[in-house]
Amino acid sequence: MKALILLLLLLNIGFGLWEYSHTQAPIGAPPPLHANRLRLAVGNATATPLIPVAPAVKATNLKPTTLKALPALAQTLKAAAHQVSEGRLPAMKAPAPIKVPLQTPLKSVRRPVQPVSTCWQLGPVAKRDQAVQLMRRLHLTGRVLTVAGPPAYRVFLAATGPWPSAQVLAHLGVRGAYVTHGPTGGEVLSLGVFLEHDAAMRELRHLRKGHLAARIAPFGAPTHYYDKVHLTEVPAGFWHSLGSVGHHVCR
Repeated sequence: MKALILLLLLLNIGFGLWEYSHTQAPIGAPPPLHANRLRLAVGNATATPLIPVAPAVKATNLKPTTLKALPALAQTLKAAAHQVSEGRLPAMKAPAPIKVPLQTPLKSVRRPVQPVSTCWQLGPVAKRDQAVQLMRRLHLTGRVLTVAGPPAYRVFLAATGPWPSAQVLAHLGVRGAYVTHGPTGGEVLSLGVFLEHDAAMRELRHLRKGHLAARIAPFGAPTHYYDKVHLTEVPAGFWHSLGSVGHHVCR
């Protein structure tokens, strides 16, 4: 429908131009005015000049090449209208594809990761000499930390008389009793180690009700040693070289 309207519009324009170029001017028409200005004369006085008048347009102003092309244009429009009336649209050239130059995407620039100095604790080990030897073996510089074990409380039987049998201890709920050094250096039978004083006292009262002369004494877990070192970067295979020694970030 849009193509039909466009063709009809072009046909009207072409026909109008063709008619205009082939129509003679009417006989007896007054010649055009060529005065640059119109003057209004009243008597012998001359009025002030009015608005200038442009020269009249003549049909001869059209170029001969334009006049010769009008019949061909009208014939082309008539043929196009005939094709539209028969249901056939005139062939139209598809517009040329617009080529857009491809731009190379910007490559992301990865900045090198700056190594950050991190504090590490290597250990624990049971003796101070082991901590010193560990730093020497790994070619590290640091210092040895001494960490005391958490406070605890031991319930035990002193070696002042015969100790009860395993069946008696099991009847009182004691399992895993063993002989160790007491607070004064002699051997004692350890009946349990507790981290809380209240729990140790409850166990003591329970054993005494079973007619055992149990005692309680503070007991400290063994002291451990750590190597505190600063690593700006971790070499490949470093953690594997520690073996069974643990490691964690400094607290």
